[in-house]
Amino acid sequence: MKKLFTPVLALTLLTATALVSCSKNDPEPQDNPVVAPDTSVTTLKTASVTAQGGTRSSGSLAIIRDETGKELVQLNEDFVTEFHTGSLGVYLAKSDGQVNAQQAAGAGNVLKVGTIVKNGKQFLEIPTKGAYTGFSHIVFYCEAARYNFAAAALK
Repeated sequence: MKKLFTPVLALTLLTATALVSCSKNDPEPQDNPVVAPDTSVTTLKTASVTAQGGTRSSGSLAIIRDETGKELVQLNEDFVTEFHTGSLGVYLAKSDGQVNAQQAAGAGNVLKVGTIVKNGKQFLEIPTKGAYTGFSHIVFYCEAARYNFAAAALK
């Protein structure tokens, strides 16, 4: 009888699981990304996206407030990153360091804004009004791989 489970097969299965793990372990976006505001907006902060960890990530984003007071992260048309691992969590963060390390240092160091699965213009609602003021960066992070794909310093 042939041996079906070999070390090579086990390594192949582990590698395949790691490559798709972000899309399986990230929560499904509930209301994120949201539709574009249909009112005028005020730009509160802007940032340029910088790749981390060898990914090809670039573009720009802004934190905006619409006329109703809703605050959003706006990824602009030029925003691109790699999605070979599936979805990415978008976090407000105290630095551009690894999200998991910032979380370990203190729960208030990061705030998840939402999950993205595509490039280009999209909007993510910030869950708590005024929360962006306590953070200096937006970080794009794969929870399952525990790895930052990109970061943007807010100005």
